[in-house]
Amino acid sequence: MKTKYSFVLAAGVLFPLVFLGADKGQNPLWKGKIEHADGIRIIKNPRKPLYGEEVVEFEEELSIGEPEGSKEYMFSMISSIDVDSNGNIYVLDVKESHTKVFDSDGRFVRIIGKRGQGPGEFHLPHTVQVTAKNEVVVFDPLPQKLLFFSKDGKYKKSIPTTKLFGYPLINSEGYIISLVRKEGIENPKYELHRLDLQLSSLSFYFSYPKPDFTQQGINPFREYLKWTIANSNELIYGMPDSDYDLRILNSQGNLVRRIMKDYAPVKISEEEIKRRMEGISDRDKYSIPKYHGAFRFIVADDENRIFVCTWEKTKDRSASYFDVFDAEGKYIVKIPIKYSMLLGRPLIFKGNKLHLINEDDDGFQYVKRCKVTWKI
Repeated sequence: MKTKYSFVLAAGVLFPLVFLGADKGQNPLWKGKIEHADGIRIIKNPRKPLYGEEVVEFEEELSIGEPEGSKEYMFSMISSIDVDSNGNIYVLDVKESHTKVFDSDGRFVRIIGKRGQGPGEFHLPHTVQVTAKNEVVVFDPLPQKLLFFSKDGKYKKSIPTTKLFGYPLINSEGYIISLVRKEGIENPKYELHRLDLQLSSLSFYFSYPKPDFTQQGINPFREYLKWTIANSNELIYGMPDSDYDLRILNSQGNLVRRIMKDYAPVKISEEEIKRRMEGISDRDKYSIPKYHGAFRFIVADDENRIFVCTWEKTKDRSASYFDVFDAEGKYIVKIPIKYSMLLGRPLIFKGNKLHLINEDDDGFQYVKRCKVTWKI
């Protein structure tokens, strides 16, 4: 297998890239505030992180992908990745309509699924997830279904997802966390729920109104609710178009923490507007905001650190900055990560490893794995 090294984390520096922390013996003072209201712990973070320099090391261990060569290691359009408990890597190729599986050393193992309309076949799959029950679950939004496979690739079942909005996640108990459409009512809305596999609601978490484009205009930069599942089935969610405010619910669905952060909104550039509006002639129906939302998406690692992808870019615009919060909710560091995102899950922290989708200057995609070492 040909291994091509390109940057993953950095601004103009190849691996290994090290972010060093404060000098040994120093204990930087966090300048935020912690408040309590109705049994909820509210962590208010300043704009500047606790550590201003190097606090974590990312070292590239593995690169999977070839622009030319063996078809097992070539990708057309990766939309999502996941990793199981043995370190096997699952790569969903939306253009090829299948999932490729590689072992922890990057060797090709098998293909799961194929294009088609029959049982276990895909049309335009968006995400892949390996559940705690060792099932491989693929979300295919056009036929509106979740498809379940065993880890050896055998098709097991599918369930309809007609009433769901966005892509669902399955927690370690086997329940689905997803937005649910509430339409056909006076005030249509989206609701975040925990559901069983029959899509019956077990818990309701949050709701917000469906945009009324006739009144508000079409906003091509509109933000929707972002969420992720952390360890112990904690649910982390936030509405980026309102404020930088993350809410953390425990496994029983009770709100236990809120993480807030002061931030500077990122202006939407003319280049972004041009790209989003390309091919659209009737622009009178569109309403373009001045700024992006507070953040793009949220992920968490095994130690319950929260990584919030922001709209802030490095100077060369090759990487996005992530705000990192510790398990308590304190803003500890800001780091640049270069990743490629199309539809679903572009990066995952698991077992002190970072797995992500990356691409080179020619647009060829790779899956990278980096060892993550914290210096604090």
